[in-house]
Amino acid sequence: LGDFSLQGPPLAPVEIALRENRIYVSNQLTSEPLLQPIHAALRQAGLNSAISAPLHTEGQLVGALTLFAAEPDYFDTAMHELVVEISS
Repeated sequence: LGDFSLQGPPLAPVEIALRENRIYVSNQLTSEPLLQPIHAALRQAGLNSAISAPLHTEGQLVGALTLFAAEPDYFDTAMHELVVEISS
């Protein structure tokens, strides 16, 4: 999907989650205006949904958990709650 960077506009779900320090979820990745630069790569890879959560230890950002799915509308409320629990 390209090089990872926190400089410039976000290009991937993980960059959005880390910059905004929140869980980012999209069930229609190629409809997201922020992700327009990678729409072709997402389609080619068959990725339609994603969720990304920042991970913290002792108040410090240490990484992110990002999951992709081929199915549109994959990350329902139950999946979102599971990611919240895992990332907490």
